[in-house]
Parts: sequence; structure tokens; C-alpha cells
Amino acid sequence: MRLTCKGQRHRGNLTRLSLRTTFNSDNEGDAMKRAWVIAYDITKDRRRTRVAKRLEAQGIRLQKSVFLVTGSPRGVRRMVREIGSEIDPVTDCVCAWPMSVGWEAEQIAVPPEAAPLRTLFVIG
Repeated sequence: MRLTCKGQRHRGNLTRLSLRTTFNSDNEGDAMKRAWVIAYDITKDRRRTRVAKRLEAQGIRLQKSVFLVTGSPRGVRRMVREIGSEIDPVTDCVCAWPMSVGWEAEQIAVPPEAAPLRTLFVIG
């Protein structure tokens, strides 16, 4: 996957972000690619750093433990399973939620300029 993003800042906050992603997904479900929010709660620093680096390579960080990635359901399931094999299932968790179609237009933020993402482009 190749990720390029261009952002504009207003008073130090990211206000507009154009994101272009290209996935090398073996053509699995290209038509089903969509945005996903992935979040984790990991207790140990070393495991948390490993997971964060992996998610940063796959998408963009929205907050400390929240990322936005683009992919097919099968590809995201595989990635979450692989991450799950690196964490302690008793104390840690990783979750992924699909975003609805048209989510970019439905963002709400106060002030409005603080909405983290304005446009998501997926190039397959």
C-alpha cells in the first residue's frame, strides 16, 4: 500500500486532509474497499509500539490509538487477526469498524474546521 496525504492546518489543528491510498491486495474485493476506523487498547509499551507502527504503515493516525485505513473486509480482518496474534488477549484488544458510504460529508466537529478528514480518495 502506498499512502500520500496532504494536510492544511488552522491554529495548529489539522483541518483538511486529502488522502490517496493504493493497496496491493491481490485484487481481493477491490470493489468492496472502504474506510475503516481501527482502535487499540494495549497495556505493554513494546507491543503497543509494534502495533502502532504497523497501523501507521497501513493508514493514518487520527488520535494516539485510533487509525483510519482503507481496505476490503477480508483484508482488514486478516490485518486485525495478524495484529491479534501479537497482543495479549487477556489484557489487550484491537477493534475495527467500517465507515458508512458518504461519511466524509457527514462529519461533525466543533469548531467545524477541526473535522479531521474532508476527503478520502481510494485508488485501486
